[in-house]
Amino acid sequence: MSRNEWERGIITLPASEFAKVRQAVQQGETAHKEQVFELSQEFWKGLNRKQQTDPGEYLKAGQQFIAAKDRERIRAFVPGRNTETDKTRDKLLDDLSEALELDGYARRPARVLKTDMDFPTNRTTDFNAGYGEVIFDKKTNQVEWIVEENNNAVEHAHAHPVANAFFDAVSKVRWTRGTGGVFTGNDEYRREASYEGGASNYVTTAFGPVGADEAPDNCRPFIDSKGKATTQKDLDAVGRAKTLAMFEAQRKAQEAYAKSVKASGAQPRGHNGHAGQYTYRSHGEPTFRL
Repeated sequence: MSRNEWERGIITLPASEFAKVRQAVQQGETAHKEQVFELSQEFWKGLNRKQQTDPGEYLKAGQQFIAAKDRERIRAFVPGRNTETDKTRDKLLDDLSEALELDGYARRPARVLKTDMDFPTNRTTDFNAGYGEVIFDKKTNQVEWIVEENNNAVEHAHAHPVANAFFDAVSKVRWTRGTGGVFTGNDEYRREASYEGGASNYVTTAFGPVGADEAPDNCRPFIDSKGKATTQKDLDAVGRAKTLAMFEAQRKAQEAYAKSVKASGAQPRGHNGHAGQYTYRSHGEPTFRL
């Protein structure tokens, strides 16, 4: 289904984990680009002289090569068994098409060189994940995930090999107090909601202690630096505690309001002007502790 969507957020990593995560993403991008490069060489070696010199013939051959590889991908697809591998292969062909410059314009044919692939180095901090982007900041030990709004952009970004490497590395982090984070997003259908608060941004996923405290219902289970596991059951308990705390805060606020109204002799009125109706919102204090 077509859907314009976006997602972004920042994760604070423990100082001891920052280099590991960045290195894992670098290795993921390198491996992906090596596959793209190998396929580009396979394609070029299979061309005849005319296809290597005539722009129109080169373009036609490139499109046929991509189509043949895509058919191989479809034949190998087994629902429920290699779904993620299939999505990764799909992104591989997308990037191969870009490397071969098969965008519909007939250009002078040229063999793809290693230098054309722009492989990441140990100094790379910005990694491309198709529709997504992973940006590291050593000064703050933070990593930012950005998916700009586009059609099914979040789905496509998460399927990219670089994103796979990133989220896999984050899942292995040993978290410390004050680390982690929350990702938020929105989409065109959500924004069409007419009820109060329905169009607002929402949490898509959360990580580590910060995620457990701010959005336990969306947080992924994790392990802290001492080896202690925070399970889904633990996160569910934190979520229930925060909900109960919010209701208790509302109850106390309503009781205090009713007492003040009674003391003043005024008729209770709510935010909408109707007697006896009032609301109160409270986020409460952090409930998660390592």
